[in-house]
Amino acid sequence: RDCLAGLYPARAALFDGLAVTTSGGAALEPRMRFTLRRKPLFTDSDCYPWLSGGAGAAAFNDFVAAALRLDSERVDPRHLYVPPNLPPGTALSARRFYTVSRFDDRMVSIEMRTDDFTGGDQEHPHEFALNWDRARGAPIGFADLFPLDKDGLQFATDFALKDLTRQFGDEPPPKQEDVAS
Repeated sequence: RDCLAGLYPARAALFDGLAVTTSGGAALEPRMRFTLRRKPLFTDSDCYPWLSGGAGAAAFNDFVAAALRLDSERVDPRHLYVPPNLPPGTALSARRFYTVSRFDDRMVSIEMRTDDFTGGDQEHPHEFALNWDRARGAPIGFADLFPLDKDGLQFATDFALKDLTRQFGDEPPPKQEDVAS
């Protein structure tokens, strides 16, 4: 009972914010995988979107499965480094979750985030996006947003360089050719 009293609220918290989102006859549903290992004490929770109904659901789901490598564990326990000075009973964790930014008849835009704790003083966050053009049934990439001709590359480079110059403040910004590459 004591064991469940500690684990149940933590497991239930993984579902916070996950909900089915609909657009027309299609639904974007949360899916989850969860793994608990005893040695070392390690929890791996993996939330990801799954499209049901509507044209192109299978293609979108194949894209998500490939992009997130759902055919394998996100953290391979054979390569999990356990710090030698980790206090006894400290739980390591890997958590992946998402937020739906946009879901309509034109596109699906998902913000993915991972927070991994493998020892040390804080979690290691990572963020990325999955964008899908529902009309074309294909991922949205850089070339879809900006033409890869000289003008498109110049526009993107100038925009990024301006923002990087602001972020760098008094420090010299990166070279234009580095930003372009």
